Order: sequence, then structure tokens, then C-alpha cells
Amino acid sequence: MSESSIIKTIVTHARPHEDELAGIALLMELPSRFDTSKAGIEIVTSDQGLEKYKSRDDVLFIGVGARSGFSAGCADRIFDEHGDKDKTVCSADLVARKVVQVNGEFKEFLDEVRLHDLGRSSAPTSLASVLKARYEQEDEHRVIEWGLRGLRAICRRIRDARPITPNPDAFLEEAASAYEQVGRANRVDPRIFQGLLASFTGSANSGKMTEIGTMFYALMDESAPEARYWCRLATLDLARRQVAFKKGVEDFKRNHTRLEVTTPFFVAKVAFMQSDSGLMDKVFRCRDAGAYDILVLRNAKGQVGIFTKNNPGQLAPLNLEPLVRMVRWAEIMASGKKPHSFWGLATEEGPKGEDTWYYFKQGGMILNGSKSKPEVRATRLTNKDLAYILKCAFTERGLQRFMRENGVLDSRIA
Repeated sequence: MSESSIIKTIVTHARPHEDELAGIALLMELPSRFDTSKAGIEIVTSDQGLEKYKSRDDVLFIGVGARSGFSAGCADRIFDEHGDKDKTVCSADLVARKVVQVNGEFKEFLDEVRLHDLGRSSAPTSLASVLKARYEQEDEHRVIEWGLRGLRAICRRIRDARPITPNPDAFLEEAASAYEQVGRANRVDPRIFQGLLASFTGSANSGKMTEIGTMFYALMDESAPEARYWCRLATLDLARRQVAFKKGVEDFKRNHTRLEVTTPFFVAKVAFMQSDSGLMDKVFRCRDAGAYDILVLRNAKGQVGIFTKNNPGQLAPLNLEPLVRMVRWAEIMASGKKPHSFWGLATEEGPKGEDTWYYFKQGGMILNGSKSKPEVRATRLTNKDLAYILKCAFTERGLQRFMRENGVLDSRIA
């Protein structure tokens, strides 16, 4: 094997998702032109953080790099779907297609990972969901190590065509023990946690490659003590998340402010909230928090996320493109610059050189920073600014008002 094929570092973004970790697991468990046996994993929190790696040929980029200025020089080592305008693949797909030797046996596994990454709902017991819960409770490097342990066990089983033997009793024993330790002490409704435990072995998710129950079974066949410890880490953090979610609902009820905006379909209820909780965008969707349609969430750093209940299957989802245009236009104006085009501001990435807001169309979100990109500059827009924009965003009359009051030419090709 040539020296240039030996990889010393795998670079990914903060709090990597299931698809990035699945891509890394494929590289570590399947034959490829890269030797990753001694590779370490390093985290970058912004595109600028990639600069120190650009002259190295012993680095792979998973989930980052596609939008960097040096991508042309090392395209064969970048596996980042964020450069795919159609958003039809994930990082694991790119690794599988370009590097590792996979055939049809990995199709089910890759299909599940891709569906989770493209914004489709994932079960509470999928690795994609449990990773998010664990990141809220634990050091991200430990969570990455934990996630890779389960994914690599699944990849080995698929690679070697070895069946996975279910062992639900052992799984539920560990999960129930976690509830006893955390749930009962924090007065979590046992019915909530019992429902979660039941979903671990429920028929709807049984046998899916990305379920942590399936990974537990794969690990049990290799090392029962390791599998039990792996399971315990997951279920302890899920129990803690139940506690945090319950507290989050109470915090939301006490501290949010409310706004109503007119849309073509209904009067939308908007909640404004300041919180650093990673669960608040989930809390606002739950029935106990009230029937809100939009959440404007600001953290202590001043970064804002605008979340909606839009989903691809909704009959009449809100059209967020006018809102995206207005937010970006107002942001650029607040920075003292002059935007080039109002109508060109509704792309996911936004205009070149202006990365303050990212539009995640599939998830119905407009994000000023995220857990994966924590170093994005906080918005200059106040909650008052955002309330004004929201009132204008969903009707033609509001659009005309915003354009008139903010110097936008009244032309759809401006």
C-alpha cells in the first residue's frame, strides 16, 4: 500500500450525524483504497477550520469540505453531500459509491441512513435519534466513539453475511435498569419511559439495521459485557433526555411570548423563546406545549433558529421562501451592505459570502448557526425585526409592504 493511501485523520463537523458516522464505519470495516486503521477523528466547527488540512494528503473529509475553496485539489478525499444541490444522497452513500467495495447487501442499511439524513422522521430508538439525545448529555467525542462501535458491528455482520440473533430480554433488562437509576429518581412518568422501552422491541422497527436494538444484538454476539455497557450508555442518556424534555415543556410554558401572523391557509401561532436547550425545537412541537406553528428560538450567543411544523407530506405547508428572502435581505442590510437580488435569496446555502442564515428546506427550518456549525456569526436582527418580517412573509400584501419599506424593486426578476 502506498504512503499516500494511509489516512491519519478523518475530519467531520461538530456533532456528526448518523450518515457521517456510517460513512466512517464503512471506511473502517470494508476494503478500500484508503488505510484508515490508525486514523483519528477531528472536529471542525466552521469552513475556516478546514484551512489547516488543505495541504495534507493523509486526510479524509466526511460531511465537510464540498463548499471549501480547496475542494478541487482533493475532491477524491471529500465525501460531503452538502455540495449536492438535489439533496438525494448522504455522506455514507458517497463513501459507498466512490471508495469502499459494497454490493447490494448494504442497500437496506444505506437506505435507512439516507432517509434519516434527508429529514424523514426517525424512530426514537434509531441511532440517528439516540445520537442527538446523547450529544445533549455527553462529550461529543465519547458519543462518536459509542456510535461508531454500534455501526461498525452492523457493518461487520453485513460484510460477513452473519445473521443477527435477537436478545430482547437482555436489552430490556439494561433499559429498565437505566429507568430505575434516572427516571424514577426524577419522577418521570413511568408510562412515558415504558412506551419508549416497548418501542425498542416493537414490530414496527424490529430488525432495522439502524435501530440501536439491532446494534445491541450484533454486539452481544461478539462481547456480551461490551454490548451491555453500550446499551446502558444509550438508555441512561435517553432517560435523562426524558427528564430534560419534561423540564423543557414547563420552561416553554412559562417563558415564551406569542405572536399571530396571517397566512393563506390559517392564522399561524408563533412562539418566541430564549433557551440553550437542544430540545426546545422538539418541545414546541409537542401537544403539551400548545398548538404552535412556528418557533423563533434564540440562544445565549444571539444565534436564532426559525422552526416550523412543515414536512414533505403536509397538505398545505407554509411557503417559507418569502420568509427566507426577507430574513436574508434584512440581515445583509443590517450589515451595511446592499443585496444584489431579492429573488435570488431563497436558495438553501444563500448568496456567496453571506452564510449567516441556512435554509434547510426539507426540515422546514431557517438556521443562524446550529449544533453542527456553532461558530456562525449571530444575527444582527432583533426579535422585533423578526416579528415584523413574519407578519409580512406569508401574504402578497405583506410582501409588497416589505418590498416598499426596505427598498426592494417591485420586479420578480430584480
